Amino acid sequence: MNSSADGGDYFFGWLARNAHDCPDKTAIRSLDQGAEITHGLLFETANRLAHYYRQRGIGSGDRVALLANNSLEHLVVYLGSLAYGCTICTIHVEMNATYFEEILNSIDADLILCEDGLPDFQRSVPGHRMNLGQWTGRTGLFRELQGFPTTPAPRPALTPDNDISIFYTSGTASRPKGVVCSLAELYDNTLPTADAFGIGRNDRVLDYRSMNWMSAQVLSALGTVAKGSTLLLAQRFSVSRFFDWVNDNQATIAAGNPTVINMLVNRESARGHGAAPSLRFITSSSAPLLASEWLRFEETFGIPICQGYGTSETGWIAGSHEGARKLGSVGRPFSYQKLRIVNEDGAELSVDEIGAIQLNGNPNGRYRYLDNDGSIRVNAEGSTLTGDLGFVDSEGFLFV
Repeated sequence: MNSSADGGDYFFGWLARNAHDCPDKTAIRSLDQGAEITHGLLFETANRLAHYYRQRGIGSGDRVALLANNSLEHLVVYLGSLAYGCTICTIHVEMNATYFEEILNSIDADLILCEDGLPDFQRSVPGHRMNLGQWTGRTGLFRELQGFPTTPAPRPALTPDNDISIFYTSGTASRPKGVVCSLAELYDNTLPTADAFGIGRNDRVLDYRSMNWMSAQVLSALGTVAKGSTLLLAQRFSVSRFFDWVNDNQATIAAGNPTVINMLVNRESARGHGAAPSLRFITSSSAPLLASEWLRFEETFGIPICQGYGTSETGWIAGSHEGARKLGSVGRPFSYQKLRIVNEDGAELSVDEIGAIQLNGNPNGRYRYLDNDGSIRVNAEGSTLTGDLGFVDSEGFLFV
């Protein structure tokens, strides 16, 4: 991949810039916890974490497992780990609980950070286990961090090919897959995603999807950090609280999917066009959205829907915002993904012709999984098929 991550600062640079430019601005507000952290304090805490990692001998390629659901602490550790340069492994507690020991044995982490209430599995898996604790109460890990400096620590030397993240699919129907992301794959996906969805410095993005998955990590956690904006974080979706969250916090963008969109129309339609005056749009991804459902939502609330598209292995591929969208489309593909529509022989098809969706933007890279035995399995090299059919119209919009 011809990575834009070539300056050496990568994610650290975004945190440092925000701490300089808008230190007192809220970076993350956890709606369920009633807690928030500013960009300035996020940078300081990330620096403390970096010093802590160095003391533990954790460096480039070393793995830190994070077993936690959505919380302020979860994202502080996730972002701080990326800024430092180790490999952060995010594991969804509720969906992956049956496979904890298998997952942790395959990761072979140097450090395992766990939210409160998880079962004791220390004797059966490698790595030092520590309670994640609370940032506000300075408990668990965050108590340990108080003894470390808030100034930047020396960080491991990284290249775009270094592993930076491993995350696990849901595992609801079969054993979850560990998707391995290089620094380039994660970093290079962030700004195109934020730009495609029109995220700006003044936006306040509401998300309740699991921050253990790349979709939410890139769009809402990294996207808001990259732009110096604010993430409004909820633990999970609530149809009865959604509009209160939006209005009480003046959210400008909200994450969504077809299920969320239908639930809001079916149960909150009485709110009408005054439901969320501050909201620029709601996103829709993860599954196809019927045009009839799209139109019914917009007619009910007057809130635009902006679709996006991606896969676990490749990250976001296309996105849209209220000024660049088309009914039924998932938006325009990101140029760096070099998307083509191909036939069964691999030949590129013309505008409006339906074929397989192929990505060719990773010529030197590999799409990889972490296998049960801890080895890394290459799923595809150079280019990959997403497994979906689609077409691109004359204006460059992708339809799946």
